[in-house]
Amino acid sequence: MRIFQKDNYFDYMKETAEVVSPLIPAYFETLKEKDKKLFDLTEPLLAKRIKIAQLRPAITRLSYEVCGGKNWKQIAEICAVMEIHNMYLYFHNWIFDNKNHVWQDKLASARNSINNTIIAASLTRELIAQVIDKIHLSLEKKLLISTGGSNPPVSARCPTLNWIMTVDIGHWDFLIH
Repeated sequence: MRIFQKDNYFDYMKETAEVVSPLIPAYFETLKEKDKKLFDLTEPLLAKRIKIAQLRPAITRLSYEVCGGKNWKQIAEICAVMEIHNMYLYFHNWIFDNKNHVWQDKLASARNSINNTIIAASLTRELIAQVIDKIHLSLEKKLLISTGGSNPPVSARCPTLNWIMTVDIGHWDFLIH
């Protein structure tokens, strides 16, 4: 594992993003095929996020490596899940903080915009479950990822990925060994 200096963490984030960012747009293709109008709501954020170094995938990678993981690229899809989850949170932030001019024009127009943004956020959240479904792991291991190891799982379709934020060492064990 590399030793971090205060100036090289950004290079680490960029290196991680170079592997993870190309994975993310493919997960939005289903949305684009099903409802172009809703995809159009997600596209500006998607385009912005895949061009920059993302913190959450880098933290995911770092926690994996701190726990002894040697080939972080094998968890690249999990890193992508963390960035898609971050995007989900951004959509909700747009609603609360009037980002992307969600609250504009007449009330009916604003309500429609808000509803569509909530739907876009929820569909982005659903993508997290789809990405986890595609990862080549046993169902038991996927449930650990999607529920944070909680028993019983609240819902396999609505993952709570809080485990990565608390860097729970035990959850990486099955990927490392």
